[in-house]
Amino acid sequence: MTKPLTTTPARSVGSLVLHQIAHGDFDPCPYWDMSMEEISMWQSEVDEYRDKGFSKEAVTEFSQTRWIVYKKRINKLQEAHVEYEQNRILMLRKGLIAAFNLDLWDEALEACEGDDAMAIYNTYLELAQREIHQDDSPY
Repeated sequence: MTKPLTTTPARSVGSLVLHQIAHGDFDPCPYWDMSMEEISMWQSEVDEYRDKGFSKEAVTEFSQTRWIVYKKRINKLQEAHVEYEQNRILMLRKGLIAAFNLDLWDEALEACEGDDAMAIYNTYLELAQREIHQDDSPY
């Protein structure tokens, strides 16, 4: 994960949010996948311990003891994931509102058929163009 852009690059065309999308500032966070890898690592440890021929009670005790260690890391990764995603979504929302001078966030999310930032941007652009066109209408 790179540091998000905060200014439009020199001699470039387009809004800051569009450059942020191209820069990857709204790409999914890896923390959730990392937490799932921790679960797999815990399961591998338990499986290895079981394969050594220990009793069911010993495996259960080992599993619970190791889970305490893994669970702390998993919780931290998942909390970081939620925080990162909330910040990412807020930054995208603010960027779109600033770029189009319209708050069409809820409508864009409802109408969007994709699941990445560029899809939301394109939906927002389409809705903004309709909104502007309607404002120009004599009726």
